[in-house]
Amino acid sequence: MGFFGRYLFFELKLGIKVTLKSMGSLCMVFLLTIAGGIAAGYFMQQSQIFKSDQVGVVIPGEEETSRLIAQFLASMDSVKSVCEFVYLDEKEAEKKLHDGTLQAVVKLPENFYEDMDSGKNTPAVIDFPSQTKWNTYMFRELLMDGISLVQTTEAGVYAALDASKYRDIRMEWDDVGDFVFMEYLEQAFRRGEIFQETVYSPFGEVGLYQYYTASVFVMFLLLCGLNYGFLYQKKESAVEEKLRAYGIGPVRQSVIKIFVMTGMLWMLSSIVYLLLCAGNLLLKHPFLWLDGETFILLFPFCLGISSFFHMIYALAGGGSQGSVCLLAVNAGMALCSGLIVPSVYLSKPLRAIGSIVPLNLWSRYETGMLFHVTESRDLLMILLLSALTGAIGTLWLWKDTGFGMRCS
Repeated sequence: MGFFGRYLFFELKLGIKVTLKSMGSLCMVFLLTIAGGIAAGYFMQQSQIFKSDQVGVVIPGEEETSRLIAQFLASMDSVKSVCEFVYLDEKEAEKKLHDGTLQAVVKLPENFYEDMDSGKNTPAVIDFPSQTKWNTYMFRELLMDGISLVQTTEAGVYAALDASKYRDIRMEWDDVGDFVFMEYLEQAFRRGEIFQETVYSPFGEVGLYQYYTASVFVMFLLLCGLNYGFLYQKKESAVEEKLRAYGIGPVRQSVIKIFVMTGMLWMLSSIVYLLLCAGNLLLKHPFLWLDGETFILLFPFCLGISSFFHMIYALAGGGSQGSVCLLAVNAGMALCSGLIVPSVYLSKPLRAIGSIVPLNLWSRYETGMLFHVTESRDLLMILLLSALTGAIGTLWLWKDTGFGMRCS
């Protein structure tokens, strides 16, 4: 093994030793990061919740068929997203409507289903409060859409029945109405298929829980960088001269430092990934699954972060001041890039800054890596950014040590 290999082994061994010694603090950082992610996710979820209306439904006790129909309608996605049905008697429903507990009351008369089935238009009574909220307008719009659909169906049935009186038909006249009604009903239930579904979300292509899982992941790795100041501590002049004598100048030292940090981050990120996958299985609806390819994709991700650490520590002069500078830069990037609060909620100046900081790219790549929406363009950009930040850090170390002047 050459001197380069021995020096690399020494730094790697030192890195593992420091990581093991700081394991307690790393665990604490990980737990605090998770707690912060949960708190931010909960806040965002509460701020985005569209509170559905409480709609009272009054159905006579013997109208079991009407009750079944109401329960079926309540289970439809278009209805569940707007309102929630509460079954009450008439007096209690009116009382809750007046005190604001209910936003609407639907009263079905006796023999409602039988009248509707026989063609008798017995109306249902719907009461709204004098002052309606935005949620109630949504329910009213949904209700009007349903009425329009029923009116169209009735018109089609009546037109078919009327036409069948004067033309030869292949079925019994009594079956014509049922046939047309079932055709309309089938098309009504399939109405969503005629639209193209487009989801507009502040979290992009992932959901809220996926978004903050990715945020916890990348934020933990950024905070881990505070432990790598030992790699940039000033060495005695005799040690520096000895390293140069064996050909370990700023370039090779930079390669070793980046490699050590990448290895440490890859090890920690793999452990975090396994923990997140294991914890995800405890959820009622898991959204993160173990994939061997992720361990491979983690390497360029960790390389990009390590190269950035190298640049910051080199520019800051290493040591404790480097850690302080890195913490400030990480906090600024987290605020501007939408890691804590999605960027769509930030001001234009912050969004503009967040779009150019490296964390924006890392977060997008890491989210795609965890949830299988990775783009090759992001991988290429991370490799190019790694080369750029690594080169800046190396040039600054070269300048700082005066190595270039001695060689000239």
